[in-house]
Amino acid sequence: MRFTTLALAALGLLISQVAATPVENGGPTGQHCWKKQEFSALLTERPHAALVANDATVCLDYPRPFVSKIEFHPNTHRSTQAQLPNSPASSRKGRQLIAQETLDQSKAVIKECVADGATEDSAFYSEQLPPLPPLDKPGVKRPVLVVNSDSFTAARKLFDEHADAKGSVSVLNLASDERIAGGWLHSLSRTQEEALCYSSTLYVTLKPSWYPWPNLGPGSVAGGFSPGVVVFKDDLDYDCVDLPKEQWRVLSVITVAAPRLPKLTADGESFANESDLEDLRGKIRLVYRMAAHNKQRHLILGAMGCGVYACPPKLVAQEMKTILLDQEFKNYFDRVVFAVYSKDGNGNFEVFSRAFKGVEV
Repeated sequence: MRFTTLALAALGLLISQVAATPVENGGPTGQHCWKKQEFSALLTERPHAALVANDATVCLDYPRPFVSKIEFHPNTHRSTQAQLPNSPASSRKGRQLIAQETLDQSKAVIKECVADGATEDSAFYSEQLPPLPPLDKPGVKRPVLVVNSDSFTAARKLFDEHADAKGSVSVLNLASDERIAGGWLHSLSRTQEEALCYSSTLYVTLKPSWYPWPNLGPGSVAGGFSPGVVVFKDDLDYDCVDLPKEQWRVLSVITVAAPRLPKLTADGESFANESDLEDLRGKIRLVYRMAAHNKQRHLILGAMGCGVYACPPKLVAQEMKTILLDQEFKNYFDRVVFAVYSKDGNGNFEVFSRAFKGVEV
């Protein structure tokens, strides 16, 4: 059986956590078994999907490549999973292995999904797009949702729940304008942009020729559009395990950078410079126009600049709401979801939840 580098690392981690001697000839072909009492620390009330347990032993079932099959946290059964301590994504070394594996797989994954629109191609918009023409069409008002979720996980859920989403889902990449994916392959951190790269083919669509572009002032209202990104791995909370092919999703990604560390007013609630606020508004409008010009009707957005870029969350939420409800964008979007990840459900998630309560598009 062929194991990837990440798979071998994960297998070594699992065995080191268990610290148990396998039962000799103790399981059926394709399984590795331990005495149950030696594995008990890794079991919850319901054994996770990769485990087969009886009264005496626990077996790891691996009829397919390890990472794909010993799925520590399969997306469809998350509520019943045993969480392994020191999972691969929790360490820098583990994320390095995940990143390299994602890159190694990306070109082949794109080739497999060409018929669904997958591509390495992308476009860079170096200036604001023209205003949209009025769109007269019968529409159904739907609430803007704010979810505590990874952006691609929210997108996959949207695909699963709405058959009409195929070919029209766009995810906002809260991007760096200095380096490709914020220097992902060197920093190996967990920012929203880097999280997108671990799980998809996004990185190969971000072109070196784009970088850097101005963050504020002339030329700063700019960004990229990647029309055919394949999401083929789960998110970082679930170790970016390979998804079954039937769960791969092809979507577009909008890459725009918020103002970085803008000077704020004394209370920290607004920008000190009116020009910085106008740049933020231009960037938000560009996101919406980029989606509409490319016929993307289902949006997964985020809290632009409200992390390490230190933009005021209440201000950003209000501006993103005000511009979304502008007459220019009426009838252009069917569903809008803000994916604002928060471990405790507070912070930016709470701010955006309050701002968009009762809002419909």
